[in-house]
Amino acid sequence: MLPLGGYVKMLDEREGSVPAAERARAYNNRPLWQRSSIVAAGPAANLLLAVLLYAAANWVGLEEPKAVLGARRSAALPIARAWRRATGCGASCRTTAVSSRCSR
Repeated sequence: MLPLGGYVKMLDEREGSVPAAERARAYNNRPLWQRSSIVAAGPAANLLLAVLLYAAANWVGLEEPKAVLGARRSAALPIARAWRRATGCGASCRTTAVSSRCSR
């Protein structure tokens, strides 16, 4: 299983006692730019993960059903018949755009 999130407790003197050897590494003793970058790293990692997952989904692609008029019984069947008669298209024509032409 992949660890995709969790809780990280900061080493901070305000939260509890910190050994003297670790005080230089404590979060509250860091400069403002370092504290800001630590706080911003979590949302930035989440955004990067979302972008990568959406890119992977689009790269792999999704199979979509083909629009074939008259292939199934539906409420639009009379409309499909009228359209096929008007354009001269058969029952196995595939609809690629809304126009008066048929693509075979």
